[in-house]
Amino acid sequence: MRALTVALFVAMFLLVSHVNGTVHAYLDPGTGSMLIQGILATVVGALALGRVYWTRLKTLVTRRDAKHDSLTD
Repeated sequence: MRALTVALFVAMFLLVSHVNGTVHAYLDPGTGSMLIQGILATVVGALALGRVYWTRLKTLVTRRDAKHDSLTD
């Protein structure tokens, strides 16, 4: 599935990059701020997701056996 996605992306990129003609478009100043906001939201979301999984991994690795702890006391 991933290979198909990459192949479609490359095909679309090549198609769009070879289209000749004038583009009549206007990007207002709000577009740039929305782009920056989206990038920052993606970074913060990735950091939060990384923190969640790091905590789960740490808990899994450092978990002690309750039965073993009660025998040593």
